[in-house]
Formats: sequence, structure tokens, C-alpha cells
Amino acid sequence: KHVTLVALPGLGPHGGLPTRDGEAVRWRDDNTLTTVGKQGPSNAPVLRRWTMREGMPLGLSFPGGITSLAVRDETLLVAHQTDATRIDLRTGAHHFVAGNRSVTKSVEFDADGHGYLGSTDGRFAQMDEPPYASRPLPFPGIQARRYIIAGEWYFAAPFGRPLWATRDPTSSEHLDLPAGIDAVSRWTDVTASPIGPRAKGSATIAALQDNGDIWMVDVAPWPEATYVVHDDSAAMVAPFVHGELIAAAGANRVTLWQRDGAALTTLVASDTDLLDVATDTTGLLVAAGARDGAVFVWHIGDAVPRLVFRGHTERVAALVFDPRGRFLAS
Repeated sequence: KHVTLVALPGLGPHGGLPTRDGEAVRWRDDNTLTTVGKQGPSNAPVLRRWTMREGMPLGLSFPGGITSLAVRDETLLVAHQTDATRIDLRTGAHHFVAGNRSVTKSVEFDADGHGYLGSTDGRFAQMDEPPYASRPLPFPGIQARRYIIAGEWYFAAPFGRPLWATRDPTSSEHLDLPAGIDAVSRWTDVTASPIGPRAKGSATIAALQDNGDIWMVDVAPWPEATYVVHDDSAAMVAPFVHGELIAAAGANRVTLWQRDGAALTTLVASDTDLLDVATDTTGLLVAAGARDGAVFVWHIGDAVPRLVFRGHTERVAALVFDPRGRFLAS
């Protein structure tokens, strides 16, 4: 009997989608909603118009600091301290997944929708079905800041070594990226491009070293790293879904870098440091989390934020867009 609708205002109509009983739902240009369906014994067509009202976000608390988020279909994965939690977005049910004594830095989904967690001690584990116990995989047993799954490939970002890429996380056989480099600076951030609701796996990876060098890794048909640009201000990076841009967040701004190292545009936040950045599956939205607790959302055609959320009381350390465009988790 009651439907709560939460929209991103100013983004225009979102098209239509079918629902049960032949009812059609469509956004209007003025950000109201119309529904058309049949009602009563005569099945007479009925047109309803709905106005929007501000909705409250869903807030969840976890022990320890949150380090990573991932979402696929109706499941949200949250990495916190040394453990992780699976959340069923349909029911709100929580399933705790015990890690170990090392910090859980990564939560990821593979191409088939299975969840994984990665710890700094080299432990990379699959979150099995209930009771959601983690099953360790001997991936390659090295200390790494992040673990990424993109297509058929698994990537690790070790300390002081090239990126480790393999198709089989149980094997020591791997590729070093960038190829031919024996030693590299520490990897500050490694992020895969967002996966659309119908896509099987990410196509590109953005990687940032602590010396400010930004790399792009194309996964298909074979992993290959390309140097993009040097950005001293970058703290976190995220590739766009089309693989042609990288968003680099740092200081109070996000710079959009093209493959050739040219800056496309700069998105400016308020006077606060940005700690994480995310892009959506349309390739049009960029979000960044700030040290003062704010979350900024830009359309790539805007220099200033289109939306600013201030529900957090402390720094925002992780962000992820829902692949279907329904929400932003921070």
C-alpha cells in the first residue's frame, strides 16, 4: 500500500519500466512519477501521478572502520576491520563473515556473482553460501593492499612489487604488471571499472602508486598496463565504465584524466580532502567521499557538485554505485 521513492533530483527523466499487472511506470520531466494500470472488475485504465518527497537513507553500523564496499544484484558486501558482512538488500538480513587477524581491505564479486574478501596478509577467500563461512584460496600468499576481480582475471596489489595478475588464484603462475618492471612504488589504490547489470566483468582497472603515477590496465583480451599521467594530488582513483577516463580524487577536487594524459575537466568540492571516488555504470556520474563526512556527486558536465549528502559524522572511506542505478552506498 505504501511505496517510498528516492530520486536523484536534477538528473532528468529515467525512462519507464514494466511492473506487475501490466502497469507502466514512467518519470516525467518535472521529476514526478506517473503510473498507468487497470483497476476494478471492469479493468478500467487508471492514471495516477505521484510527487516526490525527500526520503531518509538507510543507515547501518559495523564494528571497526569500513574499508571497502561492493554491490551486485541484491547483495551488498561490507569490509570492516578484520571481517566482512553480506547484506541482502531485499530483506535487510545480515550475514557476518569472519576474517582473521589481518585487516580486510577488499570485498569483490566475480563474474558469476560470488563474493570474495581479501586481507592484507595475502588471504583471499570466497564467501560461500550459507552459513557464509570464508574458504581461503592460496592466492599467492603475499601481502597486498587490494584484490580485484575483472573478467576472468584476479589481481593483487602487493607492497613494493608490480601488480600480480592470474586466472587461477590457487596457482603461483601469474603476470607482472606493468611488464618488465622489477620494483615499483607502493600501490595506493587499485580499482576496477563498474560492472553493469548485464555485464560479466570489468574491462579496465585504474591503479595509483604512492609517487603519483596513474596506470590503466586493460583486461581483455590480455592484461596490459599503460602509463597515463603523474598526479601528485591523487589519493584514490576509479576508471569509467567505458575505459576512456580515470577519476583521480585528492585535496578538494576530482580530476578526470584521459588515456593520453590530458585532463578533461576538474570537479571541485568544498574545502575538504577527498578520500575515495567512484563512478557509475552510465559513465556520467562521479561520487567522492570527504574527510569532513560529506559525499559529493557530480555529473561530468558540471564543475560543481550536483548533490551533497551530509549524513556521515566522520570521514567517508568507501563508496560504490549500484550497477542498476538505484542507490549510492557510502
